[in-house]
Amino acid sequence: MVENNDLQGFFDSMLAPDDAAPSPHDQVAMPSPIGNGTTEATIADEAVAAAERAPAAVISAAAQPAAATVATAVPPRPSSPTRPAASAGLGGQRSEPPRGIPVQVPAPMPEEPNPSAEPPREWVVFNLGSQTYALDVNLVREIVRPPQMEPMPHAPDTLVGMANLRGIVVPVFDIAKLLGWQPEARDGLARVIVIEHDDDLLGLMVDAVQEILRFDGAKVEPPPSVGAITQHVVALLRRPNSLVQLLDPSTLFAQNA
Repeated sequence: MVENNDLQGFFDSMLAPDDAAPSPHDQVAMPSPIGNGTTEATIADEAVAAAERAPAAVISAAAQPAAATVATAVPPRPSSPTRPAASAGLGGQRSEPPRGIPVQVPAPMPEEPNPSAEPPREWVVFNLGSQTYALDVNLVREIVRPPQMEPMPHAPDTLVGMANLRGIVVPVFDIAKLLGWQPEARDGLARVIVIEHDDDLLGLMVDAVQEILRFDGAKVEPPPSVGAITQHVVALLRRPNSLVQLLDPSTLFAQNA
């Protein structure tokens, strides 16, 4: 006789199928390959992650219009018209223009003329022997080569002769004799300086004409108070190699009047 427990086990074994279905807890999901190393489990995980991110993306997209509305509600800051825009310097840094206090420079004052300053002088410098003399250029009309001259009878020995200069008869004097000297032999450098004296044209025979000298009037010196010809010299000019003596024609012809 079989015991109750044994009978119960016998019937249970008879009623159970040969391949008992495993418990849900005992089942293990094996991933099936899809391709390129992707499995169904990977696809499922990505789908779950996308579902989790979806609410945050929706919230962010919904908040963007409001932020844009706030940003456009504020007007842009106007730039100052007096301040120049900064320019980009080296290294991408923005450099500001130099700043400073504007200074108004006064215009230079015109120089006032000095009443005590001597005006410039111009002299016609010529030679007589070893001496250097001059005549004021304002008295000189022209300088010519010695023309043909006609002697005058009973004339003073200072008169060389009468010359015809373009239809004008001009008396020519030897300036060396007017100064009391005996003239030396003259060569091709001799010239006749035609001057205007008392509304008349007079010629002065000289050994040679050097130049028309222009210089500062302050360099003029007074003549010495003693000497044989001091009465004819009115001014002196010292040069590196000579002493120029300015003659006064009025004194030259006064004693021969």
